[in-house]
Amino acid sequence: MTAVREITGKHVLFGFLAFFGLIFIANAIFVYFALNSWTGLETKHHYNEGLAYNRILADSDRQKALGWDVRIEVQALDDHRARLVVSLLDRNGGALSGVDVHSSFIRPTHEGHDFKLPLQSLGGGRYAAEFAFPMAGQWDVRVAANRGEDRFLMQDRVVLR
Repeated sequence: MTAVREITGKHVLFGFLAFFGLIFIANAIFVYFALNSWTGLETKHHYNEGLAYNRILADSDRQKALGWDVRIEVQALDDHRARLVVSLLDRNGGALSGVDVHSSFIRPTHEGHDFKLPLQSLGGGRYAAEFAFPMAGQWDVRVAANRGEDRFLMQDRVVLR
């Protein structure tokens, strides 16, 4: 016959301490990663931008009234180099000239790799820039086109390899 071991106060105490110690360690790990990982915020002044949302809606209506057709194309060149080409057409399909075009590349998952590019006119409503990108993967491309009081903003997600 086997001897039955009796559960004593020491066993209960050690079991209790081990259980809550494991919970404490797991919570400490989660808190560490929560405080030291990416915040997920895309803008630093999100509250103020939320308050100014009516202005954003009005800007969107003005942009739609322009009737501009903007197309973004990213062409891979060689090792970590690419070319951004933006085509701008008016509401009648005519090429837009005399437009100041700038772009921003934002890495949605990593901070510190974002960069901006001014684009040069190629004629015929096409604007381009060649660039080196720091890392392959997904990027948000934001294009701002300004001509006088007219302003057009567009964003697209591209994969650079």
